[in-house]
Amino acid sequence: MAVKSGNISGTTIARQGWAVLIRGKSGLGKSDLALRAICQPIQLPGEACSQPFQLVSDDQTVLTVRDGLLLTSSPGALRDLIEVRGIGIVSAPTVAGSPLALIVDLVEAEIERMPDYPGATDLLLGYPIDVVRVAPFEVSAPLKIALALARSIQHRTKAT
Repeated sequence: MAVKSGNISGTTIARQGWAVLIRGKSGLGKSDLALRAICQPIQLPGEACSQPFQLVSDDQTVLTVRDGLLLTSSPGALRDLIEVRGIGIVSAPTVAGSPLALIVDLVEAEIERMPDYPGATDLLLGYPIDVVRVAPFEVSAPLKIALALARSIQHRTKAT
């Protein structure tokens, strides 16, 4: 079986073995949101303990199709690094191999209060991925991503 792969602009984080691609224009807060997510333990209702996200990649993400999954990793030159605006490039351990389950599009506009679910999807390398919109600098943004990821994972497992 041929392996498809490609790079995409965006920062990727993972939680409980599933990845989230954060997209948005330059300067909108992708790295800042990822930094808050990887440093903030999150415990959703029904979870036994709190867990932060883990960094997969900052700025660029490598996508590879393997065994029917769209796997995420960091390009070699960016591995274990994250940009912290006002500080510079700092070390941050990365993980690789988490399948992509969710895309978060960062927006400056007002977010719809009660969007349809499942809602929007985007095709990456031929695979449909759920998409949600998040305002990057809301205090609850990392928690909203964790909730959307949990919903996306549940949706995926029901579909298979």
